[in-house]
Amino acid sequence: MIESTPAHVPATTARGSNSEQPNDSILEIVWRQRGVVAAVTALCLILSVLYLLIATRYYSGTAKLYVRQVSPRVLNEDAKQEQDPEKFLSTQREVLSSTPVIAMTLGTPGIRDLKTFAGEDNLFTHLKGNLSVEVGKKDDLLSVKFDSPHREDAQKIVEALVASYTNYQSKQRRESASGIVGDLKQEHEKRQAELRRKQDELTAFRTTNGIFSGGDEKTSVARQGLEMLMKARTDAQLESISARTAWDDVQRTILSTAARKQRFEEARATGASIAPSAIDDAALRTQMIAAQQQLQDVMMNGRYGPSHPNVKRLQDYIDTLNVTYALAVHRRVELGKQREADLARSFDEQQKLAIGHSARAMEEVRLAAEVTRLQGLADEIDNRLRSVALTNGDSAPSITVLEPPSASKSPTRPYTGRTLALAMIAGVVLGCGAACVRDWYDYRLRSADEVKSTLGVTVLGLIPHVGDENSPIARGQKIHIDPHSEAAEAYRSLRTAVHFGMRDREARTVLVTSPERGDGKTTCTSNFAISVAQMGKRVLLVDADLRAPMQDLIFGINGRVGLANVLQGKETLESAVRHTGIENLDLLPAGVAARNPSELLNSQKFIDVLESAVEKYDVVVIDSPPLLAVTDARIIAASADATLLVLRAGKSNRKLGEMSVDGLVSVGAKLLGAVVNDIERRSYRYYGSYGRYGYGANGRSDRAVMTDSDATAAPSGSASANNGAGALGNGHANGNGNGGGLGGHGHNEYPGVAEGETTLAVRGRLTG
Repeated sequence: MIESTPAHVPATTARGSNSEQPNDSILEIVWRQRGVVAAVTALCLILSVLYLLIATRYYSGTAKLYVRQVSPRVLNEDAKQEQDPEKFLSTQREVLSSTPVIAMTLGTPGIRDLKTFAGEDNLFTHLKGNLSVEVGKKDDLLSVKFDSPHREDAQKIVEALVASYTNYQSKQRRESASGIVGDLKQEHEKRQAELRRKQDELTAFRTTNGIFSGGDEKTSVARQGLEMLMKARTDAQLESISARTAWDDVQRTILSTAARKQRFEEARATGASIAPSAIDDAALRTQMIAAQQQLQDVMMNGRYGPSHPNVKRLQDYIDTLNVTYALAVHRRVELGKQREADLARSFDEQQKLAIGHSARAMEEVRLAAEVTRLQGLADEIDNRLRSVALTNGDSAPSITVLEPPSASKSPTRPYTGRTLALAMIAGVVLGCGAACVRDWYDYRLRSADEVKSTLGVTVLGLIPHVGDENSPIARGQKIHIDPHSEAAEAYRSLRTAVHFGMRDREARTVLVTSPERGDGKTTCTSNFAISVAQMGKRVLLVDADLRAPMQDLIFGINGRVGLANVLQGKETLESAVRHTGIENLDLLPAGVAARNPSELLNSQKFIDVLESAVEKYDVVVIDSPPLLAVTDARIIAASADATLLVLRAGKSNRKLGEMSVDGLVSVGAKLLGAVVNDIERRSYRYYGSYGRYGYGANGRSDRAVMTDSDATAAPSGSASANNGAGALGNGHANGNGNGGGLGGHGHNEYPGVAEGETTLAVRGRLTG
């Protein structure tokens, strides 16, 4: 049994939350709005094609470099320090696209005058934006590529870039060694001048006093002590020179920033200096290089920004190592000065002791030892200068150009395939979004679920789509002409739902209406009336649409006399009723259109007519005008036992449907439920399907079915029906009609149709 909403319930309660939307899946929405998706996708593809047609063509200048790191030679050490190959190549990739190399490239003669840079305000940004440097995934090669609208310019710019990179590496190597070499040369000149002066003094002393050949035992001991002190003093001076050289390098590099210099001064003020023997300088430098490389890896990988806590913590650790190393070097300088002073005092004291024994011998020994010391110091400085010269090229990477710079023969940009693929993806995504938005703002009722959830009324039946090519007769009498079709089964299901929907009493008068024209109300009314008549009940179909009647056209009956005439008192009910030719079904046509249909329907006379019809017939089915067009339907609904609201899937408006339900409930109409008309065949997968159970293998009935070819309307006004199986009339029907029609002459299958007076027209009223 199908339950219905009680008629006395207010509209807001009957519908419930009428703003609630049915929860369709995204795929259902996209499929429903597939035209929007296709249109947006096509638009994106068209725009991408237009872009490809008008976009500037770029040529690529390319080169491949083999960059190999060479282990640097450390002064007075045989240890080798090598960097991880992947990190090394990543570093060189960044160097190739760094600001200094690009600046050197732009400084190459003729580069700024190329057509590529014509009209560009910022040459640096333009060059860097079109430059790419990649590390090979399967090899250790660096691929350099620059895109330019001009093929020759692309090759020239890559050539200048490779040359600038090579020169930059050489320049960095020279600058790193120039500071140490300068200090060593200055120290070498100073010691050479001092050596020459001491040699001159020794020569002059020996010339004046002769060569001193030694003395007694005490003199020999004193001489040995002086020689030992002289040697120690020489070693201390060499160590002090090394410490000062390292200190000068620390001041140029580590203490070049204000922050590190401040930390150094604070650490030295607190006495945090480190003795040379506490931490080995080489170990400190190794830790500094490792930490610096780690920071470089983190920054190049893009994992963290400069303000990230990990980056700050690593930077602070590097600063701490640098300051520690600076403190150690500074402490070495101070200790070297102190040791030199101590040895000088010891030497003076030893010299005073030796003077007492042999002043001249000791003077010779002193001068000779001083000369020896200065000579050793000069030799050591020479060795260091030679070592720096040898290591001058070791720290620079070895650069080999495997593939010389060249330009592509055809344009490489824009990327046609990638652009079209991205356009299609973007079109599908945007199309799905537009489909969802359009579906959200689409107020049409497309399915029974939407009708039920939006209007809050029971869906009594689903009427499948019937092709528009069928004639009004074929559509209006579908259940009679083709009783085994899906539409016929749907109307029978509707009849059952109405029969069991009135639980408390029988529905003697049933009104069928719709919100507006074109919803299929008239077709649904005639087929519903036929289905009830097929149950064996006597049915009167009343065409109460006095403004635009159609039932007389469906049944091929002269509708000049009908309801309007009865309400005006010109005819009686018995004289106005016509038999339709279908067993148990009579029709009360609308009659001649009146000027005041609302007043006629709202009169006591209309109620009396209904009561008289109910006394003579089991069921009275009323076809009324649309609800929202005029007030006629609400007037009739107030007097009917049950009201059916016909809605057309994909056409009926949600807001108009709500207004229709409100209008019916406001007049106290007993709204039994809704009938969803014109359901597409594919929609039946949600609600089941009307099968052809029991109708044979081919699913067809042996009963004659009327088609468009079975009845032909003659242009001259005469109509003929074909003789044979499947014809509307058997025998030959021939008659005259004023305006074209179906005239019956001879035997007619529908005895209620008068011979020679039936007229059929698709629209309007007929005469004759």
